Amino acid sequence: LPQQQKSILIIDIWSVHQSKEFTGWMKGNCPDIKINYTPGGCTGKFQPTDVGLQ
Repeated sequence: LPQQQKSILIIDIWSVHQSKEFTGWMKGNCPDIKINYTPGGCTGKFQPTDVGLQ
């Protein structure tokens, strides 16, 4: 993406993704990326191959 391009990162609510280390790193290194968390139990809706091909 071009610098300063706004974008959204959609990730699950795994504890590592919500940690202060991760969110702090994202804010410091990728300030133009907004993080949206999917609710628990929705992996099959957003990533069907992760659930269906295991």
